[in-house]
Amino acid sequence: MAKDWNKEIENYKKETETDPEDSNSWYNYGMANIQSVGAKIQSGNLDPECKQKIPVAESALKQAIKLYPQHGRAHVLLGQLYRYIKQYDDSIKYAKKGLELPPDTSDWFAAAETVASCYMLKEDMPHSIEYLELIKEHYPDEPMTIFKRACCYWEAGKLDEAEVEFEHLTKIPGGNPNAPSCLEQVRAKKAQLAETSEKKKSPSKASAKTEGTSKKVQDAQAKAQELGNKLTEDIKKVMNSDMPPEKKSAEITRLQKDFNDKLTALMKN
Repeated sequence: MAKDWNKEIENYKKETETDPEDSNSWYNYGMANIQSVGAKIQSGNLDPECKQKIPVAESALKQAIKLYPQHGRAHVLLGQLYRYIKQYDDSIKYAKKGLELPPDTSDWFAAAETVASCYMLKEDMPHSIEYLELIKEHYPDEPMTIFKRACCYWEAGKLDEAEVEFEHLTKIPGGNPNAPSCLEQVRAKKAQLAETSEKKKSPSKASAKTEGTSKKVQDAQAKAQELGNKLTEDIKKVMNSDMPPEKKSAEITRLQKDFNDKLTALMKN
């Protein structure tokens, strides 16, 4: 049976009034306020109820931390809350404290994933990669972070590393339906770069007709690469969005189909 979080809010509020020095009561009070509107916060639907409860949750979690500065879970949850409302620097600041928790806990994972994703959303790929690699040390087969790591490497121009991550993802059952396509895009980009490099070393002496055909192929390759880059960027945005998981999956499937349709049309021309 689902909890009545509004009832829990009242219960935890009474606990903070009974013992205002109990950091866990303040944590629970903040947590209950977030849980009561969690789905709406994650979807970005900040309605009046959210706008009323978010400051209450924020204040309660900060009070928990004030009473007990080593309260790891309060730091992590506050970091997640700031991520949902797009205060990425504040999110990173608080979530990093959660990395002092044992790595085999869900709270540690939540802290590391929050920090990595906020850096990704800030388009700071080197720092995002740093924390995604930290996650890899403890959760090498976690699909979501493998995909994010691969996208960051792609964005940073580290195609060899991106290829390794996407290939790894294709071997994990149920890992990510778009991994094979992304892997093909990375390999196509690498081949294109290798071909360009080779042509610079050995200028072609082809005829005007051959050159014209080559130009057409190159234009098609460039367009395909442009489509591929856009798909990767769009998927990255969806993965880092506040959409519920089922909506993320549906949107990624739609993006993939749109990409395949455009690529097929391009090949026919």
